[in-house]
Amino acid sequence: MPAASLVESGTVTWLTAPDDWFYFRSPGVFETAEDATFCRQGDEMVAFFGKAGHSYYLTYEFSEQLVGFPQFSIAAPEGTIIELIVQESHTPHGPIALLDTGFYCWSRFTCKAGRNDFRCFDFESLKWLQLHITCRLTAKCVSTESGCYGGDILFPGNRF
Repeated sequence: MPAASLVESGTVTWLTAPDDWFYFRSPGVFETAEDATFCRQGDEMVAFFGKAGHSYYLTYEFSEQLVGFPQFSIAAPEGTIIELIVQESHTPHGPIALLDTGFYCWSRFTCKAGRNDFRCFDFESLKWLQLHITCRLTAKCVSTESGCYGGDILFPGNRF
């Protein structure tokens, strides 16, 4: 099931190492700024990343709460690091840009050069999917097909 829409995107400026947040949720380690230059062109979300070593976030919303294996495809330079975070609730354009479940639940992927197709090993319940992308090189990245494999909408009477 593909993600319904890209609802947020922006930049992340890390004041310390990103792992300080991903592993320990240390406060005050990053600043975010929404950036509307990420544009959706048909089924592709295109992002032009300007600087090596900078981070970006893309937040997608599904039309319904669902369960399945989160997945995404991205064309990126070798060494690009992507953390995938899922959440059942989120306030778009609110005070907290990065999704945080409080359970330190995220998956990390490292890209090879060119197109990469990733699927999580963990079965998740989600409505929100966020990609946190850290570029190692200055280059264009194209994110496509963010979604959930085997996803099923959760409502009474529906079984997976």
